[in-house]
Amino acid sequence: MEKEQSINYFKVIGKAILKIVLALILLLLVVFAVVFVAIRYPGVQTKVAQKAAEYISRTIDHEVTIGRVDIEFFSNVILEQVKVLDYRGEELFYVGRAEADISLFSIFQPNTLGIATLELQEPRANLVQYEGTDSLNLSTFITSLGNLITKDTTKASQPFEFSIDELIIKNGAFTYDDFNRPRTDYGIDYFHLGIDSISARFTEFEPGDTLKVRVTDLTAFERPSGIQLHNLDVLMTYASTFWEWDELDLRVNESNVQEYIRFDYNRFGNFSDFIDSVTMTARVKDSRYILVILPSLPHRSKTTMRMPTSHRGSLKVV
Repeated sequence: MEKEQSINYFKVIGKAILKIVLALILLLLVVFAVVFVAIRYPGVQTKVAQKAAEYISRTIDHEVTIGRVDIEFFSNVILEQVKVLDYRGEELFYVGRAEADISLFSIFQPNTLGIATLELQEPRANLVQYEGTDSLNLSTFITSLGNLITKDTTKASQPFEFSIDELIIKNGAFTYDDFNRPRTDYGIDYFHLGIDSISARFTEFEPGDTLKVRVTDLTAFERPSGIQLHNLDVLMTYASTFWEWDELDLRVNESNVQEYIRFDYNRFGNFSDFIDSVTMTARVKDSRYILVILPSLPHRSKTTMRMPTSHRGSLKVV
């Protein structure tokens, strides 16, 4: 009798435990389902993203704001009205709308991200070297991003693998100002740039110390100089001491240059003294064109250059 009661007792306990476990599993499934459904709503996603932006702002001491978020799990991400201020409270970056088609991502491999297409609508970037400083506001921002990373020195860190197949920019703007440098009133002032109406498509990325990318249908307008870039198609290679433009089709104002140009220099700042400090190698189909892209040349609307179809060396202005 006592043995039967003991067995019945264990059966009751066993059933109770089983019910509790099943109930917990059911509760977790319901909670997961609710969370999964909730985060599918852009309103919920936006609230979460805005809280994350507040945390990032406090951590890196740069204000970051996000207007709206819409995420389709691991396939498509849309961000709207993304703004980053620099350390002086001025706009550093702004993107009206960013849409990314994710080609590779897994929660089990969070250090790997592949993007098939990233489209940026109305992006703006404002790089400034304030008077009396020796670095860009961008440098301060990049340094502050290190505050987001907590390193565990006891473990070997895995490198973050990132790839992108295509970048599309629509109606962008870019400014660069070095307020330690005076302005020039002719040609392109490479220390005070103001470029808007930027649209382009970038593919065939090869990042590294030497960056290679194919640029297609690039158009832009440089406001201070009045220079209109009607089109640029080029396979571009950029390094610390040279800048190569291959498979070139460049249309600026009334000029059209095609085929190949390479600039060699000690540092990129040599472009401010282009004639004496930059060596130009060119194979071009159009040997006469207006020098609208070069600084330090007065009367830019009438200044022209003549060269043979193959050229290497300094420029001769006629």
